[in-house]
Amino acid sequence: MESGYPTGGACTPSCNTGYLGADDYLPSGRGTLTRLTPLITWKPLAGKQSYFVIVSKDPNFSNLADYAFTQVPAYSPRSQIRPTTYSDETTLYYWAVLPATGLNGSGAVGDPLSAAASTFQKQSLPPSQTLPADGALLTEQPVFRWSSVEGARRYRFQVAQEPTFANPIEDVLTPATSYTPLTTYPADTTLYWRVRADDENLIGLTWSSVRTFQRRLPAPTTDPGNPTIGDFTPAWLLVERDRRVRLHVRDRRTGREPQRVHRAPDARSRVHLPLRAGHLALARTRRVPSCRRASSPGRGRRTSPSRGR
Repeated sequence: MESGYPTGGACTPSCNTGYLGADDYLPSGRGTLTRLTPLITWKPLAGKQSYFVIVSKDPNFSNLADYAFTQVPAYSPRSQIRPTTYSDETTLYYWAVLPATGLNGSGAVGDPLSAAASTFQKQSLPPSQTLPADGALLTEQPVFRWSSVEGARRYRFQVAQEPTFANPIEDVLTPATSYTPLTTYPADTTLYWRVRADDENLIGLTWSSVRTFQRRLPAPTTDPGNPTIGDFTPAWLLVERDRRVRLHVRDRRTGREPQRVHRAPDARSRVHLPLRAGHLALARTRRVPSCRRASSPGRGRRTSPSRGR
């Protein structure tokens, strides 16, 4: 071989004829945990001028992840058109080298089960969530932020009302490391959010941890100048970005709420109260959640609901 690599020697016992032994697979790709695309190396064998490399997700090599040819005793996933990437897995990858006598791959052995296959695990580091804090109580439209991931082409962001994310209420793709939702989330309930990177081949990598938050809508307040008896036109102090409010009017003596009125916040509506002389009424208002648009520093593309991995 004219590669600059040593010509090599016999396989390390115990080994099958023409194959590598277990100790011929070098530590850089042997039983290791890799965060990025792996580099696997092995000892060259005497009389062998090229090698086939097979990577599988199972020890029987029935679920292949990669298949390659090289003339040097080293391999990192690649292709002529685009990068070759492996998905993150909680189980092992198995890789075997099939040596060949010819420089073009001729005379190669062909059974990966005889090749004393080695293993590695691929687990990238997930995004680290920065904002909002876990368990945050938010009175303004949230902005979600997270750290970048090496090799990420885009990020998948999800919000759900259950920690399993079986039916997310937000499922978007964005190239940015921040996202501001375009709709108002349900108020006064625990919501869950997570994010993951998709690599150059759009393979989903490891999800971040799950954080929670609650959306609390600010309450408008009634005008202290409202009368407390007879017919009147109620007024209240507006809260920024209110769209609708719900007005409750209660007879302070009987405790009944004879009428509820929905109006836009800038409307004034006359309420006729069935009060006898001397009876007082208490009025209170509450915001009614409604969809609204918001600017987004990391606007994403909505996708169909995904259950994720």
